[in-house]
Amino acid sequence: WIAGLAFRCTSPVDEARRRLDDPEPLEREAAVQRLAASGDSRAAEFLGGTLRDASARVRRAALAALRVTGLGGQLARVIDRLHDADTEVRILAARLLGESGQQAARGPLVEALRDRHPVVRQAAATALTSLGWTARQQAQAVAARHRQAVLGRLHHPDDQLRAAAALTLGEGGTEDSIPPLRQLLGDRSGEVVRAAARGLALIGGAAAEQALLELAVRNETVGRAAAREALPLLRQPSAAVQTWLA
Repeated sequence: WIAGLAFRCTSPVDEARRRLDDPEPLEREAAVQRLAASGDSRAAEFLGGTLRDASARVRRAALAALRVTGLGGQLARVIDRLHDADTEVRILAARLLGESGQQAARGPLVEALRDRHPVVRQAAATALTSLGWTARQQAQAVAARHRQAVLGRLHHPDDQLRAAAALTLGEGGTEDSIPPLRQLLGDRSGEVVRAAARGLALIGGAAAEQALLELAVRNETVGRAAAREALPLLRQPSAAVQTWLA
């Protein structure tokens, strides 16, 4: 009699929550759907815990349910799903973040614009538009993030990665890349010095020329060789460079 009374006193939400631990994914999915329909203020919290369920099907259901219940403090957990192994989960997470109105979601959504799957990138772009960002602002944000990543690789212990980053900065062609490239002219690796010199030549301008001319008269072979390779690449060399090349 007491056990029966306890069973009858268990609320539908508590029963659904208990079912979230069921070994069968279909049972857990059904529990998620019951929580979404419950109207209970605790539902979003319970659903947030299922966003890392082993089953992608359950994770998708949880994101769909949160669209019904509202995020209810689960923003960080939804943002984390932008890196989910399942493509559909990433799409649903992006859509939910766009609908949330949470400006804190902008940065993670910008990262999602570089997702390997075009449908996820489109979902992220649509979400950012919903949060008030134009296509131009999105492109600028992506470029800024990419630049920060490249700048970070300038300090990587791998010589080839530092050299590749230097060339990437040079190909970007912006003068604000000159100071970090100039610092690399003193790198321990000859490969990196050559890449930095080439990057400076690709950017051009007075500051880049000055750095290369200083490199050309250094009392060390690697720097002078790098300058000799890079100076001819200047598109509009100054008279001083033309004299040095003559």
